[in-house]
Amino acid sequence: MKDRNILSRLMTLKGGFVDILLIAIALSLSVGIFGAVSIELFDLATPSVLIISLTSILLLVMFVAHRILNGLERTIRYEGSLVFKKTDKGLMPVEVPEYKISEKVSEYLISAFSENPALKKIWNENPIECRPLKKGKSTLDSNSLILQTIEYTILDQLSMHIQAYFAKNEIDQSILKEYTREDLPDFLFKNKIFDLFTKPMNERAPFMGHGGGDESLGKVVWASGEGGAIFNHFELTLPKDSSLERTANGAIKISTKVFELNINPRFEGFGSVWPRKFEQLYLGLDRFDEDHTYQFNLDIEIKFNQLSLLMGNGWEYYGWIDSLLDKLEEYIDDEKFIENIGWKTVYTSHLISAKSADTA
Repeated sequence: MKDRNILSRLMTLKGGFVDILLIAIALSLSVGIFGAVSIELFDLATPSVLIISLTSILLLVMFVAHRILNGLERTIRYEGSLVFKKTDKGLMPVEVPEYKISEKVSEYLISAFSENPALKKIWNENPIECRPLKKGKSTLDSNSLILQTIEYTILDQLSMHIQAYFAKNEIDQSILKEYTREDLPDFLFKNKIFDLFTKPMNERAPFMGHGGGDESLGKVVWASGEGGAIFNHFELTLPKDSSLERTANGAIKISTKVFELNINPRFEGFGSVWPRKFEQLYLGLDRFDEDHTYQFNLDIEIKFNQLSLLMGNGWEYYGWIDSLLDKLEEYIDDEKFIENIGWKTVYTSHLISAKSADTA
């Protein structure tokens, strides 16, 4: 497994940075003594020596901080695959069992098409194309619907992962802020899948009669309605003073006191290939002219703030980042999925069985 425990490493290196800071202070005292001698020898003004001393120390500290944080910056790319099949209803997603993101993307697309026929019409009339992402492109088509579904799926996993982390570690809730639909920035609701599934039940026809607006029944966090409609009471729990924004390249940036996390899914319609016989044996698909597998990527970029090196406590509020990176690999990476289901062993057994049958 790749080294992704970057917050743990930062906490370890922070101790070394503090040592260097103490050395810098000691050096400043030495420079002060040297400066006093320089004033006598070279007739320098005291403020000039002080400015030179402080500037030298500041540059040293900034250089060391930059070296430490630059070494911890990460841009991780997760690569996944999605399967679609031609049907009498058009091209539809195929669920790959035990491959979590495939299961969710398939479920969400089918649910969205059922509740909102306009999205299904857009899907059918604007098929998947092989093309690079266009910055600022707002036209809805199959490519953008897949991308938005992937983005919603990742945000939902992020939300559940952080909530589970805070609950397990009994984190003080007073230091946290829960971002619900009412608190979230408007750019998230341009994602049609996110907007649809998080919209209150009392505003959606498939949930009429479910009592979604009755507060006496308690908070509903998830529900399934008529036709497979999905309601998700989305909450994103973060340390206070965190913020969310959409960057120029389309990524979602979460900024905290310690780090910036950029989440950038990409779907450009490029084909992907499963291991030999996978579609036939595992998915039961044998019409290669009707089955299509497409690649998608998720880029995660993490940058640490220089002031985080001086933070004394409160690190427990950010520890979810290390486990998140491993969780995403298990959730998205198609090669990891193939490894987890033991496909090489399964395929080898198939070949042995096929040869035994031929010789029988």
